[in-house]
Parts: sequence; C-alpha cells; structure tokens
Amino acid sequence: MQSTVTLNTDKLQVLANSLKGIAKSYVKLGVRSDRNSRYPVYDDEDSGSTNSEIARKHEFGEGKIPQRSILLKPITLLMGSRLSKVNIDEIGTVLDTIGQTGLKLVDDNFEAQGIAENWPKLSESTLMHRYENDRISNRILQDSYQLQESFGYEVIK
Repeated sequence: MQSTVTLNTDKLQVLANSLKGIAKSYVKLGVRSDRNSRYPVYDDEDSGSTNSEIARKHEFGEGKIPQRSILLKPITLLMGSRLSKVNIDEIGTVLDTIGQTGLKLVDDNFEAQGIAENWPKLSESTLMHRYENDRISNRILQDSYQLQESFGYEVIK
C-alpha cells in the first residue's frame, strides 16, 4: 500500500509575498515628538526638561537618578513572549500589532513600577519634595503622568 502526501503552499506563498512588501517597514516606539514638551508640576521645577530627556535619564540612570528601564529591558526580556500570544490574522497588521504590544508593555511597566525588574524606590528627598508641594503620590515616574502619556508608536512604511 502506497501513501501520498499533498502539501498546499499557496498561503505560505501569499505570506512570503506580503513580507517582501513590508521588508523596509518598521515600528518606532518611544516618546512622541508631539508629546515631548512638559508643563511644570512644581514651582521650582526646571520647565526646560522634556519627556524624552527624563525618559533617557531614567532608562540609563544619570547622576543621582537610578536606572529605571522604561523601554529597553521590558522590550528585550518580554516582547517576544507577549507577541507569541497575539493572533495575527493578516500580515498587514503585523507592524501595528508590534506597536500596540510594545505600547501596552510600556503601560504595564509603569503600572507595575518595573515589570522586568522592580524600579528603585523613590528617595526620601523626592517623597519629601512631593509632600511639601501637596503631591502625595509615591508612584515612580507617575506624579503627573506626563511621561507615561508621552509614549506612542508609529509604523514607518
């Protein structure tokens, strides 16, 4: 008795052709340029700081500011597992799905106060400064939510 196996690769060919079409496309995830400026939260605050500058200082740690990775560690450590759970029906939505998943990861990171690695606690001086200015939140990087709300993504084709 002889068996015959038939393999239909039509859908695979459609996928391959679609991938060729987006080969030069990519997703930008980070502080959006239209949300980079900030309004001062405290009277003594340097209003010249931008969201991207604040994000960079915390991402890598700078001076007295400890490292609190907003993008690099969560994306590196968790993006693959998040994307593996996403059902993508058509290839045209892949880049948007990556952007949406990355943005959700950033939001989850703020909510967890460090999803891949717990962020260092706020210093006593920061907590005291907030208290003196009637801002009693102890949420890290979420005193005014300006930084968190500045993140977005864009699909570049």
